[in-house]
Amino acid sequence: MDTRMRKCVVKVGGSLFDLPALGPALREYLAALPFERILIVPGGGASADVVRRLDAVHRLGDDAAHDLALTSLLVSNHFVRTLLHIDTALRADWYAAPGRLHIVPPSLILEPYEARFGPVRKSWNFTSDSLAACAAIVADCPLIVLKSTDDAAVDLVDPCFASFPVKHVEFVNFRRFVETESRRRCGA
Repeated sequence: MDTRMRKCVVKVGGSLFDLPALGPALREYLAALPFERILIVPGGGASADVVRRLDAVHRLGDDAAHDLALTSLLVSNHFVRTLLHIDTALRADWYAAPGRLHIVPPSLILEPYEARFGPVRKSWNFTSDSLAACAAIVADCPLIVLKSTDDAAVDLVDPCFASFPVKHVEFVNFRRFVETESRRRCGA
């Protein structure tokens, strides 16, 4: 009997994008997860930071900055899809799509979420963390958030995140996971 659970959402923090071993480590980590379907929401990383700077300089406003930040996530989506060797396109019903690994574009998360719960607040308080929470709610599944830290003194997620009632959230310091795996492989 297969012991895999049905599905989960994995948020890959943009702060991890500078890890040279990110691709192999992420593939290994995802392969070990006990889920039939894994829906991946990449973070913004440097591309979202560019939009933050543009907003600071040009005062774009919440609506325009939010829309540009969501558009910048498409770069992150393509980057993580390349690292994971995923070439499938998703349908509007991504939460039920066949296959194990899927990168979920922002519009395909927000359309069903907002249709059920109303519009999200457009501001820098709503980042890819909250977007991943929306995905977990739409897919009705747990959320695993991969970050660069687990320090309680550091805000792990954006301010809106707590307002999304995700059934189960697990935080993983993926930077430490990658470093530990690297040391293990080298025999240290």
